Amino acid sequence: MPFLGISDDETAWVAVRVEENGQVRRKGVVQLSARTEEVLHHHYGQPAGGSGALQLPDDVNNVDLAQSGFAWFSSVVGAVRLGNSQSVTFGEARGVRGEVVSDVLVGTGNRVWVAAAEGPGYYFRQTFEFRMPQAVRAARPLALALDAVGDVWGAGGNGLVRFDGTDWQIYGADVLPVSSFVDLEADPEGRLWVLAEDRVLIVGPGRRIEE
Repeated sequence: MPFLGISDDETAWVAVRVEENGQVRRKGVVQLSARTEEVLHHHYGQPAGGSGALQLPDDVNNVDLAQSGFAWFSSVVGAVRLGNSQSVTFGEARGVRGEVVSDVLVGTGNRVWVAAAEGPGYYFRQTFEFRMPQAVRAARPLALALDAVGDVWGAGGNGLVRFDGTDWQIYGADVLPVSSFVDLEADPEGRLWVLAEDRVLIVGPGRRIEE
């Protein structure tokens, strides 16, 4: 099970692997509801597992369910939005620079952030915005997280970035014991957990960094 997401209405979104011709590969996402017996399998090609199944890239990486009525996924062909009986892929043609998206995040103000191949950007009022400071674009975060006060964080091979709604802050080798990261998550207590290859860093509510 590559990932699992559960929305407020108790709908579960489960990425699945299947065996075909002796090989195991990803095959989209299964949607399950605690309120009905309907099971939908969203994947590439002929939809299966319910009449409401939609087209979805097989190799989606993760899901964010914080935008009411929609599920957002990251994939190598862009950010994908499922909702209102539609599947929409946002790649180069729809404004996602570099097309490959490693993470998606629904932030405050209904902005949907993406960690794209050419740097972070966000979707707002039906358009994408990628005009970020050069240092932020160069950081190219692979993973995104929203902390308890609504700041957006990004982590990748060039350190951490943070957006407080107005300004960006860069955390690199000058302030961190390591500056290459693979993932990060925020907890309800206001801490940020940042995963490196050989350790975990904790960023406390006062921006104090601990190993």
